[in-house]
Amino acid sequence: MLERRGVLAGLGALFLLPTAASARLASPDGPFVLERALVRSLSDGKQISVTRRWSLAFEAVGDDGLRATGKQVDASVDAPSALQAMARLEAARDESDLFPLQLDRAGRIVQSSSEIALAPLPETVVDAALAYAKARSDATAAQTMSRQFLVELSQHGMAWLSDLPADLFFPAPRDRRISREIDLPDGTTGSFELRESVSAEGASGLLKSFSREAATTTKDMTQKGSEAWTLRAAVS
Repeated sequence: MLERRGVLAGLGALFLLPTAASARLASPDGPFVLERALVRSLSDGKQISVTRRWSLAFEAVGDDGLRATGKQVDASVDAPSALQAMARLEAARDESDLFPLQLDRAGRIVQSSSEIALAPLPETVVDAALAYAKARSDATAAQTMSRQFLVELSQHGMAWLSDLPADLFFPAPRDRRISREIDLPDGTTGSFELRESVSAEGASGLLKSFSREAATTTKDMTQKGSEAWTLRAAVS
């Protein structure tokens, strides 16, 4: 599978999911179409975007939890002309093996396989990325290390976007942003920012949209990535 020191801001009202003591989630009537659009900026300012769609259904499992099953039905890639060969390979890749996914009583994905990576909290990603990049800095080569510092941060942000949100299918609606100012080895500053914007259906709690963004920025460089999940009823 295809950063100013700041504060956690804009945490929206949370949708109350069923607790362990309550009845399990009802299996939503499907089928559905799940879509994921990934966008990555390139060093020359251009970008590459990959959009995939899966036919999705839910089924009750045992005495508790749900299983999400799916099959990829479409994939498209928009890329600069120099990357068309790679784009064709990516468009031909089938990610049906993302499924099935086991969901617990609260509708969260259960990490039952080493192949499935669940995304950590944004603040965890920011702190880990800064610590990792700082540990690899070398003041004797300030300009080079400033760029390497930003590359390391950007890679952490892109990895976060590649991992599945644990509450993807029954998310807690929210709009939050984590931003950190960075003092770079060459004396300049930059920023590392992650953002989540999430909405759910009021009655069922099912996913409507789940957007995430990661950006690493200085006066000379910007690296951005985004991911947007949407779920809608399939048209028969």
